[in-house]
Amino acid sequence: MDGGSASGRRAFAAPLVGGVGAFVVFLFVLLNGHASLLQSNPLSGFYDLQAHSLLGGSWNVPAAPVGVEGIRLHGQTFIYFGPFPALLRLPIAMFTSRFDGRLTQLSMLGAFVTALVFTTTLTLRIRNLRRPEGPPTRPERIAIGAFVFLVGAGSVLLFLASHAVVYHEAEIWGAALAIGALDGLVAFLVRPSAGRLVAVSMLSAAAMLARVSVGLGPVIGLVLIGGFSCFRRSSVHVGIPAVLTSRRWRAAVACAALSPLLIAAGVNLAKFDSVANVPFDHQVFTRINPTRRAALLANGGSAFGLQFVPTTALQYARPDALRFNNLFPWLGFPGQPTVVGDVHFDRGQPSSSLTATMPALAVLALIGAAASVRRHREEENRTRALRLPLAGAFLATVATLAILQVAQRYVSDFLPVLVLAAAAGLVEVGAWLRATRRGHVVRSGAVVIIVVLGLGSVWANFGLGELAQHELGADVTDRALAGFVALQYRVHRVVLGGPPPDVRRGSAPPRRAPAATVFVAGRCDAVYWSNGIAWRALTRTHAAGLANMRVTFPAGASPQWEPLLSSGPPNQYQVLGVLRLPGDRVRFGLALEGKTYGFSAGKPVSLGGRRVHDVTAVLDPRIGEASISLDHRRVFSLTSTFELGDRVPPRVLASGGTPEVGTTTIGFAVPRFSGTLSLRPAPGRSICDVVAPGLRARAH
Repeated sequence: MDGGSASGRRAFAAPLVGGVGAFVVFLFVLLNGHASLLQSNPLSGFYDLQAHSLLGGSWNVPAAPVGVEGIRLHGQTFIYFGPFPALLRLPIAMFTSRFDGRLTQLSMLGAFVTALVFTTTLTLRIRNLRRPEGPPTRPERIAIGAFVFLVGAGSVLLFLASHAVVYHEAEIWGAALAIGALDGLVAFLVRPSAGRLVAVSMLSAAAMLARVSVGLGPVIGLVLIGGFSCFRRSSVHVGIPAVLTSRRWRAAVACAALSPLLIAAGVNLAKFDSVANVPFDHQVFTRINPTRRAALLANGGSAFGLQFVPTTALQYARPDALRFNNLFPWLGFPGQPTVVGDVHFDRGQPSSSLTATMPALAVLALIGAAASVRRHREEENRTRALRLPLAGAFLATVATLAILQVAQRYVSDFLPVLVLAAAAGLVEVGAWLRATRRGHVVRSGAVVIIVVLGLGSVWANFGLGELAQHELGADVTDRALAGFVALQYRVHRVVLGGPPPDVRRGSAPPRRAPAATVFVAGRCDAVYWSNGIAWRALTRTHAAGLANMRVTFPAGASPQWEPLLSSGPPNQYQVLGVLRLPGDRVRFGLALEGKTYGFSAGKPVSLGGRRVHDVTAVLDPRIGEASISLDHRRVFSLTSTFELGDRVPPRVLASGGTPEVGTTTIGFAVPRFSGTLSLRPAPGRSICDVVAPGLRARAH
């Protein structure tokens, strides 16, 4: 279609409106309540590190910033993420490191726009294949604009906006570039040219360098084209024009398919001494996480295998993979996936499915896939050009299904095939609405069903993104979580009314409770929230084991450990202490006395040349939490550093009344802290007034 003509401009007007609407929704989630697109996150600087190392002529990166995601080989550290987003950073990294760790949001926004642009051109191309006789009509333009909005705001793309981290950046770029490569592949089959073939190969390579599994789709499509072009009679049935059956074109297609594979293999070889294998057994996370080690050991040391496909396929396809409740956004992730067969999986992350979160695209995709394989009349044969791109994109999803872990972000690997098939389905539905002689009620009903499914798609992805961003993310602080939970209960009071749901009361919460359960301990001594596996504190008082302190550390090293916070009944004391080290450093530790006797110390921490610090100490036996935060940074935690040899029950702390600050009677240390400390007020307990109105008043 001539984009410079008046009809061409009108064709792009509605998709532009739909894209802008989706852009606003995506941007709202991406900003996460802040006014900056240069926010930093510990998991958003990996590609900046890779860009700087590439400028230095190597693939290895500093070990400390990449933490547990680093893969240690030959005394060096590498990341398994493809380099495409790092290549985009090279022009900035050449001149400054000022923006290191702060470019992920902008990069994801660029990938989002790229995905919508390619979705628009792909949908218009398929429409012109189906109806080549004239430009899109006004209803068609509106439908295409709504479809572009659906892909942007009603798909997993919106969920990815919930966290600007390396994992989501890789996913969104992989999906966007794969959609572009599939669009180019359809264009090449409709009108073969060397330029279009080169574009497909380059976009496929870029997609593979962002995320190999999703980039394989257009590459497999090229392989299928090359294979079927060897058979002149059958090639026409899969949309291959006669010109491509020549030996010259077959060789060109083979080179176009081979180039992305060689580039991706070369990068992997340079990093890991293998053209395809990623040595996850050498990953830092594998070394420190027994669950991951056990999963790899049970599967022959590999993170990939066809034995995982039945379980992952069931999880990503099931339409019931949402849990509905009474709290905003009134839905949530389901429980753990149903494992099919005797297969050992790594611990799964919260995940829904593509049918549950993208029902509109799923229904349209089924219609489009069926239409692409149906025998058309001779004048409609051009739509056969969709068959091999669809087949390639579908076959590539096996790579995602063969991963030993389930995660919601992996749903984006299915987006390219879903968009391609759904665009065909949208055009097919439009053709049916024009041609059918059924009554107005039937036609209107079909449109209403698609619109309702589309609105459900937007709700599902926005809602799950909000939960991931404000409740389930590893970087969500207790204070931020408390604010979001309070918002949920305020919305419930306004929208639904009645008593606050899912609130329990007692002296201590049970070991387990359903996700989003709130527990009020005592007379609002503490309020806890369950993620379905463990409890987190929304608020605590000093009586519940919290001590916010202003601490002055004496100069110089200390000969013995000194107490900061202690509690527990006689003969079962627990003490959080500190040891001052040479070089302006300190070390925090936990000592237990009694049945679970033991001691654990964290890593040395620098005081940064300051003597006075904010210290938050927690000894909470109700949920078994012992932790120290120094100047609002967690530096010691029972859950991450405590070891007592054999496995220890989660709650090794014993109840013993209000903890003592700066003193102890246990023999591990001196009885009193030698510096000065003052106890500061505990955080406000407004959350208690929201989830248990009137309880504090009755207590008084």
